[in-house]
Amino acid sequence: MSTFDDVLYSWLFVFNLPSTFYTLLYGVYLVLFVTSMYIMTHKKGAISRLQFTAIVALFVLATLGLILSCIYTNALIRMYVLEVPPHSEDFVLEETSNTILFGLYVLANIIADTILIHRCYKVWGAKGKIIVFPVFISIINNGLALVDFITDLVQMAHALKSINTVDDTMAKLMTFRKYTYKSFLAVNFFTNLFIPIMIAGRIWWIGHQVSKLLPSRKFNLTKHIAAVCLESGVMYPLALLPPLVLAFQPSEKPSSRVDLTPILIQVVGIAPTFIIGNEQRDQVLLSMWDANHNTDEHVQKSEERSIV
Repeated sequence: MSTFDDVLYSWLFVFNLPSTFYTLLYGVYLVLFVTSMYIMTHKKGAISRLQFTAIVALFVLATLGLILSCIYTNALIRMYVLEVPPHSEDFVLEETSNTILFGLYVLANIIADTILIHRCYKVWGAKGKIIVFPVFISIINNGLALVDFITDLVQMAHALKSINTVDDTMAKLMTFRKYTYKSFLAVNFFTNLFIPIMIAGRIWWIGHQVSKLLPSRKFNLTKHIAAVCLESGVMYPLALLPPLVLAFQPSEKPSSRVDLTPILIQVVGIAPTFIIGNEQRDQVLLSMWDANHNTDEHVQKSEERSIV
């Protein structure tokens, strides 16, 4: 087999592997979404209307992302493997689908951050001061994403007008977007690691306090901590690690063309959908903690009065 054939097979592998993975992942997401819909419709009051709308919106975005990613992958294979002419409609499909795909990801990321901050706010007892820093880093995170998306729109418009021509202004814009995208992924990773740690830490501490009131057989702290880590969205920052690594790959390598955005759109939706099934359990823990905390405060005040 010639070196040229090896390169073609490399491109084919690079394009098909992610598409296979996000197609399988969408099947898992579909089952999870149907299950969460069943829980939400049969347990009225378990979640707020905001959460319900956000969960449905994230699934719709993931579905659109799957469709666009298939169009994008097909266009890439035709361009790089089948080598169709650069002025064909495949080039237009590749540019537009990739840009719209990233726009869907930005929108999904904003929705997911809203859900995450809302949950953090509730878990920490509706204290406004607690979410000041999470809101701040979320604004920076999504601000970088919007700047990157706008830059991508400008690049797409230029590419569709002037195929295979890159002037100095466009070269600077491409460099700017490259650094903006890397910054966005880094800040996004930090944001979606910091806020879930805040949530998981608070729930773990409350669970530890509640476990003192319950028989040890009725509350497995180790399993609870593992569930909290999963449900609080740690899976999303883990999914951000491969795109971070690929973003720093040299542009001439085939791996630099791997687009994991469709996978990220689905993981962004899976993370908050996954916690719906056990939302009630955390509410029970919070209620037990509040009741115990209020009782302790009442006893303490009674003791102070008796001393006086």
